[in-house]
Amino acid sequence: MSEYDVFSQYDFYNEKVSIVVNCLVHMLSQDEININLFKRLIENGGVSGDIDWGIEEWNIYSEVDHGIKDKYEGYLFFIGEDEHGIDGKGELQVILNKDEIRPYIKNIIDWYSNIPNSNIQNFKKLAQKYDFY
Repeated sequence: MSEYDVFSQYDFYNEKVSIVVNCLVHMLSQDEININLFKRLIENGGVSGDIDWGIEEWNIYSEVDHGIKDKYEGYLFFIGEDEHGIDGKGELQVILNKDEIRPYIKNIIDWYSNIPNSNIQNFKKLAQKYDFY
């Protein structure tokens, strides 16, 4: 099993989908959901990790860090060149609102509901509390 299996019904050749899934799988392992990373994302407005990936709400550094001048609603999913490995492509970005994120969260919940001790109950409560599920 791979963390990507959670999202197997999506078209990974679609750049938007690929960016979102590649960010989300960094917060999953084969047997559990990293609840601390999802808490940082949902409660603190952003999360990022090793190499160059992240998900964040708009903040005062969005222009400097990502070249986005105008305030956006929702979450910026980004993968930097060091992460995606395509020379000269720069940072890959997509902004999704909660309605667009909910299906991905549902996939995570559906998948990990079948795995014991996966943090699914804590994740489900967190997602419900902040209207992601």
